[in-house]
Amino acid sequence: MNNRLKLKNLYKFNVYHIALFVILFISFFITALSVFKINTSILALMHLIPIGILINKLKIRLNLINTLWIIFAMFIIVWNKDFSHGNYIGFFSMIMTIYIMLIFQNDIKWADTAKKMLTFFVMLHACLGWLFLILKPLYISLVIPRFPASKQGVLRSFASSNVLIGLTNHYSTSGIYCSIGLIVAFCFFIQKPKLKKYMAFLFFMMISLVFTQKRGPLAFAVCSCIVIYFVYKKINIKTIMKFIAIVAVLGIVVIYAYINIESVNNALSRFLEFSDENADVSNGRMPLYELAIDIFKENPLLGIGWGGYRYEYTKYRFLGGTAETMNAHNIYLQVLSEIGILGFVMLYSLMIYTFIKSIEILRKKDTYHLSES
Repeated sequence: MNNRLKLKNLYKFNVYHIALFVILFISFFITALSVFKINTSILALMHLIPIGILINKLKIRLNLINTLWIIFAMFIIVWNKDFSHGNYIGFFSMIMTIYIMLIFQNDIKWADTAKKMLTFFVMLHACLGWLFLILKPLYISLVIPRFPASKQGVLRSFASSNVLIGLTNHYSTSGIYCSIGLIVAFCFFIQKPKLKKYMAFLFFMMISLVFTQKRGPLAFAVCSCIVIYFVYKKINIKTIMKFIAIVAVLGIVVIYAYINIESVNNALSRFLEFSDENADVSNGRMPLYELAIDIFKENPLLGIGWGGYRYEYTKYRFLGGTAETMNAHNIYLQVLSEIGILGFVMLYSLMIYTFIKSIEILRKKDTYHLSES
């Protein structure tokens, strides 16, 4: 009887974690898989793997919040523009995310495992990025030609500017991955700051993020780390002084790197554009914002449908970009344009509630704790 119970618990553990691994693999390597010429329909169907793995764990608590998440999922299924254009990846990704979120409420320790798996994926991405920077001729001659022709010119430009890209098709994606890595590294570091491996992990991800030369992900990661610090630590004079000390040390390192390292100088110089009244801080994206606002004005209640912005963009072709991949470069405006004020309020109300609830759980050390390993 005991052996059977142990096997059952082991199976439950493996099922959750296999599903989580598949989710993160898809999330981190969806663009890299295009290098191997995998059909987009197959990529979309890959999102069904974790759903299938966890189908026998389908025990959703039908409280008000979960019910609203299910209603939102049904809303974007019905009010969806991707289907009519044969694009299923974005849809399956969102549905999979909501489904997994509801399922994983039954496994309170999933976040500990997620941090460890995220560490693996962000380290893999960053190490590949540095490898391609060191072996730039091989990256240009062997890796870039595997990407679609429309991406190759941009990737060569990034490579010549010493931008850390990894196996992504754009430095924005690389910046997002490295910002996640920095946040995960900070979570480990704040828990055990004296362990050298966590200090090294934090430093490595910080340098990697800077070398993506993306100011948005860098600003997001820094703000997230500040929030995490004050959520996890009790706010008092000692905590504030430690925070000031950390900021001072990082400030000295950043200033030194800004003066002496060209790639760091290039990345951080982009922040200084805000102080130049003649600079276009939107990087030429203002027409994209205006298009999203115009779409919202014409369809204020429900928008034009989930995923619909890119198809409106094809009518205008701003900035000479490719219509298949262009978005509004402002998630709030894009959500407003695609699902209107109704969908916007529903989505962000649920996200804010989830965020607040997560903070409450984190502060209840007897209920949940950050991983100790």
